[in-house]
Amino acid sequence: MFDNVLARLDKEIDALTAVVQWHDSIRTLIYGNLPDEPFRIDPASLELLKQLAPVKLDWQLFDHYAAVTRIYAVFEQCIAELVEEYVGYLPRIYSGYIDLCQDLRTSHRIGIGHVLMKWSTTQPIYGKLTEDQIACGLVDGLRGNAYRLLPEAFLTDSDNYRPDTLNRVFKKIGFDSAFSWVNQSEDINEFCLNELGGQYNPETYLAEFVKHRNDTAHGDVGTVAAAGEIKRYSEFSRLVAKSLGDLLRSTLIKDSVRCNLSSIFGTIKKRFTGNIYGVVASAEQSVSVGDTIYVGKKRLYKAKIIGLRVVADSFDSLVLAEAMEFGLQLDIPVPNESALYICSL
Repeated sequence: MFDNVLARLDKEIDALTAVVQWHDSIRTLIYGNLPDEPFRIDPASLELLKQLAPVKLDWQLFDHYAAVTRIYAVFEQCIAELVEEYVGYLPRIYSGYIDLCQDLRTSHRIGIGHVLMKWSTTQPIYGKLTEDQIACGLVDGLRGNAYRLLPEAFLTDSDNYRPDTLNRVFKKIGFDSAFSWVNQSEDINEFCLNELGGQYNPETYLAEFVKHRNDTAHGDVGTVAAAGEIKRYSEFSRLVAKSLGDLLRSTLIKDSVRCNLSSIFGTIKKRFTGNIYGVVASAEQSVSVGDTIYVGKKRLYKAKIIGLRVVADSFDSLVLAEAMEFGLQLDIPVPNESALYICSL
């Protein structure tokens, strides 16, 4: 769930930061400020590069405009794809449209109306849809038939994705104050402390990034962001998207227990070194080394089983029974009292 969406963001961010850093190294080489030259280049070629190079500030401005604009674009697209994937799962968990939460159904209805008002065959945003595709999910749901939710109905907010806008978008799909989840992320708070020196919290840094993007888009740039600042924007965007993906995944897994698409099969009762845990099983379940499970309390983490033990004996697989105690080694650290989930979504 959401792995492909987040992997695409990672790929885009990694490629962009690599280009920015390479440009910065070349620029430093050309303008003679690199003490230990990392490139093997003959003097004649270096002189030619210097002659053909653009004005340093013009070059920096170009990289700045391109990088900041692109980082925001891939971040915004990732959020939209997370929402799209999330609402795609909901009909599997809530077979009846009426079972969806009121906020979501209201937003879906209003959003469909918005899309229909804007729709035409030549309209660039919604022109790829037919009127039937826009309306059929709502009609099918209201008639008690199998339905699908139109993702575009939840993505009608034209404001940039500042914290308050993200809260509005996620409110439409049933979440109150989604950005508070981001504020509670250990990874993001460590980033704000270690990379930003504690000068920003997650809300203020996202607002700063969006402002910087808007200033860039309108050509109103007072200072050019260095390669390090571009890297920080990139990493922060990645962490925010991942945290919101965790919110959606954790919610889907917990909600899908109601329809037997997920199940809790144990609880961690002891923690040992090396990501080894003592677990008490809560249901019958077959588990094997190499299985992917989800572990946590409020926030669920994707983990891989890398070891199974009963007392002193190791096993490649186990058939658990209720109240059975066993040892479990995972590839990540997780909190004590975490529940263990198997998910078939």
